[in-house]
Amino acid sequence: MYTLIKNIAKVILPKSLLQKNERLLRKLVALQYRGDEHQCNLCDYKLKKFVAIQSGDLLCPSCGSNGRARSLWKFLEPKLADKRVLHFSPSSSLKTKIEKQGNTTQYTATDYVGEFETENHIDIQDIDLPDNNFDLIICYHVLEHVARDQAALKELYRVLAVGGHCYVQTPFKDGETYEDPSIKNEADRLKHYGQKDHLRIYSAKGLKMRMEAAGFAVTVTETKLPPVNYYGLKALDIILEGSKWHESKFLK
Repeated sequence: MYTLIKNIAKVILPKSLLQKNERLLRKLVALQYRGDEHQCNLCDYKLKKFVAIQSGDLLCPSCGSNGRARSLWKFLEPKLADKRVLHFSPSSSLKTKIEKQGNTTQYTATDYVGEFETENHIDIQDIDLPDNNFDLIICYHVLEHVARDQAALKELYRVLAVGGHCYVQTPFKDGETYEDPSIKNEADRLKHYGQKDHLRIYSAKGLKMRMEAAGFAVTVTETKLPPVNYYGLKALDIILEGSKWHESKFLK
């Protein structure tokens, strides 16, 4: 029902009107999902069920958050206090939650291509910010879109303060990271990487090695949950935590 209503709204309403009234429209649709069996930990809406979409993910009809965003918030919430935070391509629901929490020293949200609503448009491959400028960096589902990912990782390490942490996640596969520079068109990228704007598909081991090459000390955390759980969190969540214990070798 949620998907049907969404598709109808896209057909009959102008895009500008949809964007302007998105929150109101979501609240109206969410009324039919109200209940006590589940709760979104980003907007706190209580639900009888989340919206299951074709990919297998679970959406909150009230704020539009997916399982990845809700899992990230559960992971990050105790870590944000008094931190200078740099957040790449944040979902609207997660960005709103962090800003409302109000316990960060500084929160810089950025999206280079303008897909997400942010005031900053920083190129992760060439970050125009000082060295050692952030205590915590969030880089979720970004690197698979970046042409020079190893340059990006060096930049993340450079702007991270000594003692800081960078949290990274991408889609993962078993085995080795798969990357073929000859794959250039969208149809082939979709076939080989699972999405038309992806440039590679990492393994957790392969991404860990690339992060270590940039200077990070890396810890891999894997969490497994039932497919349907109270907060609609990801059933399998793998996070790479890159820590900086020494000054960067890549100072500008």
